[in-house]
Amino acid sequence: MKTFRNKFGIEVNICCASCQFKDYHSKTGERICLLKEQPVDSKDICDDWHLSQGLENAGLGDRKKIKI
Repeated sequence: MKTFRNKFGIEVNICCASCQFKDYHSKTGERICLLKEQPVDSKDICDDWHLSQGLENAGLGDRKKIKI
């Protein structure tokens, strides 16, 4: 699986789970892609992937734990 390092050096997998365009269906809880408007699996990968804002800002805290 391909990975990406954010500005704090945290390694993130490039997949739907870390994408800005993921959302969840309100009734079924199923993961959906906002761009394709269809269900996706957390490990799916596409060319439209963009790092989610939460993971983009994730950095190391005082106790060497990942802080979002």
